[in-house]
Amino acid sequence: MLPRSKVIPLGRTRVIPTRLAGNDLTFDVYDPYEKLLLDMFNPNVVSLWPMTDRDGNTARNSITSMPGGVYENCRLSSTPGPTGIRAPYFSGLSSMMYFYSSAFNTKFNGSTGSAFVWTKFEDVSLWTDGVNQYQMYIRVDGSNYIIMNLTNTNNQIRFQYRAGGAAEINESSSPYSFTNWFNLGISWSQTDTRYYINGTQVGVMDTTLGVWAGNLDPAYCVFGHNSHISGSTHRGWMQYALILNRIVAPQEALNIYTMINL
Repeated sequence: MLPRSKVIPLGRTRVIPTRLAGNDLTFDVYDPYEKLLLDMFNPNVVSLWPMTDRDGNTARNSITSMPGGVYENCRLSSTPGPTGIRAPYFSGLSSMMYFYSSAFNTKFNGSTGSAFVWTKFEDVSLWTDGVNQYQMYIRVDGSNYIIMNLTNTNNQIRFQYRAGGAAEINESSSPYSFTNWFNLGISWSQTDTRYYINGTQVGVMDTTLGVWAGNLDPAYCVFGHNSHISGSTHRGWMQYALILNRIVAPQEALNIYTMINL
């Protein structure tokens, strides 16, 4: 059993680091929601960047054996996140959280995995302004990549998993126009790929996909942007970027969303 973590009440901005050991992972835990995610998915967490940092340009990684990410042109501790702890602001121009490292490239599983992130747009008008905004982009090349983004079609979120040149695309248009924090997620494998908004599956499960191949392109491992070079940037806030090396069950995806209120 893991030792009891020193946690803070939700809504506070002060954070208290506590180191926990769990199977083959060692965690640096700063808040209750972060601990819940780690407890639920240990030992399958590739990386978790809470993005609760208050200064500097390093996005702390909860997995101590993995490097932190790098904030570029973000304003840290800008506005209360989904738990009340302040989140970084992405300007819509050149902001991003860049996370490529050789360690991440080794541990990441493009054939089987999951990615989730909490997101908020700066203004409701961004849902209908005809501008692409990328929330996540992970890529090897033009035949192997994973995307979550707001498209230039009004109120539409796109999820795309492409492996071995075979692409599965879900373009979900409820239509969405969230004015508060919402959670995006994708869980992928060759026979079970699903897409989630606020813990609810959108679209149908894709069951026939290609074979992922190759090493990650260092320029295309980003949250809040579609490349480390240039492109379409998220405008608003992001927090709790989680990447796993296994798929999640629908109930687990729902837990990621609902546990924010525990």
